[in-house]
Amino acid sequence: MDKEEKYIFDRVGKENPFKVPDSYFDTLQSKIMAGIDSLESAEEKPEAGGVDMPEAKVVEMPKTKSKFYRYLVAASLALTLAAGASFWFHSVKQQQDAETLAEGTVVTDSFIDAAADYAMLDDIDMYACIADNE
Repeated sequence: MDKEEKYIFDRVGKENPFKVPDSYFDTLQSKIMAGIDSLESAEEKPEAGGVDMPEAKVVEMPKTKSKFYRYLVAASLALTLAAGASFWFHSVKQQQDAETLAEGTVVTDSFIDAAADYAMLDDIDMYACIADNE
C-alpha cells in the first residue's frame, strides 16, 4: 500500500460512504418504462429532447463591405488586367521584331556603327574578324 492509500484508509476506513435507498433498483425499471410510455402517448413530441424550444429569431448581420472596398477591388482588377495586357503586347512586339530581323532586313551603316560601339570593337578588331572569316 502506498503512503497516500494508507492515509486515506486511516482517515476514512474501509466502509463505503455511498449508499442507495432501499428497493431503489427494484422500482427503477418500472419508472423508466412509465416515462417512455408517457412520451410515446403524447400528441406533440418536442424535437429538443422533451424541452419546448422557443421559435428561432432571425437576426440580420450588418453589411461589412462598403462601397470603398468594392471600388478598391475593381481598381485592382483593372490594374492587373492592364499590366497583363501590356506585358503580352510587349512580348508579341519583341517576337515580331525578332522575326523581322530573321527574314533578312537590310542592315544600315548606322546600325553597324551602333553595334560596334556597343561591342567596344575598334577598326583593328573588325579587320581581324573579317580576315578570319574569309
